[in-house]
Amino acid sequence: YESKYNITIFKVHGRLDLPSCPELEESFRAFRDQGKIMLLGDCSNLTYINSAAMRVLLSTARELYEIGGKMVIFGLNDRINKLFEITGIPNVIPLTDTFEEGLGLLLNKT
Repeated sequence: YESKYNITIFKVHGRLDLPSCPELEESFRAFRDQGKIMLLGDCSNLTYINSAAMRVLLSTARELYEIGGKMVIFGLNDRINKLFEITGIPNVIPLTDTFEEGLGLLLNKT
């Protein structure tokens, strides 16, 4: 991860599935414990995500929202973007195509 403009940028690669969920949850918990509540997810190298990992993203986004934070995800491939759309994830986590668009959403905090 890296921080920019008080926004923590996290990158996910490859597969997000049941075996990777504990590490993902721990990373999000560590960010929150450090006061890093504005998260921008780079998913441009994400190739697969299952329902357990989607639940981790959703629960983290809801927790952040409750404490004044926000999560935005960018760079999803078409297949995963369609899956997110079908499951309603954009109702909780804004999705953008580019880093700049995601950063803009977080900086405006709308």
